[in-house]
Amino acid sequence: MNAVLLLPVIVLVIRYADIGITTVFGQNYAAAAPLMQIYMLAILRECCDFAPALRAMNQASPLVFSNLAALAFAVVAMAVLVPLYGVNGAMTAAVLSTYVDAIWQAHAVAKRWGRTTAALIPWSSFTRTLLAAVVSSVVIISPMWTETFGFAGVIFAGATYLIAYVVCLKLLRVPEAEILFTSLRRTVAGGSKA
Repeated sequence: MNAVLLLPVIVLVIRYADIGITTVFGQNYAAAAPLMQIYMLAILRECCDFAPALRAMNQASPLVFSNLAALAFAVVAMAVLVPLYGVNGAMTAAVLSTYVDAIWQAHAVAKRWGRTTAALIPWSSFTRTLLAAVVSSVVIISPMWTETFGFAGVIFAGATYLIAYVVCLKLLRVPEAEILFTSLRRTVAGGSKA
């Protein structure tokens, strides 16, 4: 379910980080746009969070070790990437370290459940959701949206993208999306009766 909700946010922020940053904070902050785009890959990692499962099993030690592994990776990655890419390298190292954390936690959960790490994620649904997000992005590739409407174009493009994304989710029959759509229909139907 996380991927269904987070992937469109990731796509839209990556696409419109530049105009979003400069509109909200001014042209002096334009250099922050690539940092925001890189950080969105950390949000992608949040689609597969195993910390709640470990907490539910009352397993704190894998959380500690996953954080230590991520920290160690971040230190090494920053030592390599910061001299090469500056602050963008630092952000990349930080983002990559979140994946180390996730992989460590996934391994810990899989070990405790007697499964493989690959069995923890519904890859078919995740892949179809990712495909829907990427295919739908065709409607926002053109700079026409912001060239014609300025920052308001981001809103128009975002709305168009979300419509295309929902259509793709429906066509690809993503089970988590169907659950979400059913829940929304029930909520709207229940609210209209009041």
